Amino acid sequence: MARILINNVWYDEISAQSMYEYQFEDILRSQAKVLFPEYITVPFKIIVESENGSAKADLALIDKNYLGWWVVEVEMSRHSLKQHVLPQIKILSEANYGKKIAQFFYDKQPLLNLKKLKDLMKGNQPRVLVVVDLPKPEWSQKLEKFNAIVALFQIFKSPSNEMIYRINGDYPFNFENGTSRCLFEKLLSNLLIVESPAILTIQNDERIEIIYDNALTEWKRLDIQNKVYLLPMGFNPLNVKKNYLLLKETTGKFYLKEK
Repeated sequence: MARILINNVWYDEISAQSMYEYQFEDILRSQAKVLFPEYITVPFKIIVESENGSAKADLALIDKNYLGWWVVEVEMSRHSLKQHVLPQIKILSEANYGKKIAQFFYDKQPLLNLKKLKDLMKGNQPRVLVVVDLPKPEWSQKLEKFNAIVALFQIFKSPSNEMIYRINGDYPFNFENGTSRCLFEKLLSNLLIVESPAILTIQNDERIEIIYDNALTEWKRLDIQNKVYLLPMGFNPLNVKKNYLLLKETTGKFYLKEK
């Protein structure tokens, strides 16, 4: 059983397996503003259509700068991946989203800018975030073809009935346009070359936290002659034989991903 210790108080995980799906959804929806602070959250209880049928999602996440948006589908781990989850996500990833959906979101959440929202709907399809109650690594692989990601949502309770929440796995993101290819120096294999250092917000000898494989890593910038490097502060978590992309999220967070 998973437990979390905060200020000498233990919080025990509540089994979502003992919940009805609507109960799990309600808890997630009630905490959405805290879980996804970079987004405006909107209930998404409207049917959308695609060539493969119709579906209804649970939540929409609208980037506060209107740079992108996400459809959130809450699924229980007891659901069949092949018969239920995959068909649902396929429809949501390919559905037609337009003025009708934009107006529905605005009616539900007046904090939104209707004009910017309509313009956003004219752009790329939304990404789909699948939130599940138990780890399902095999789902991530199967859903990747629909450009969907999977997150784990867990609920913990203290002896005094205080609740805390944990979200793990993949997380919604909106990256800025600028990226940098990164590769390791052949003669100094612990030094990661940053080919486009303008993306960095630190100067020589300063440190930066970068998310890799869903966890924080710490690096130091080193300017040597005409190159900019990142030196890991600790054991190198990357494969020195592979190339990577350094990306900057609109929130200012940095990510390293395999290229």
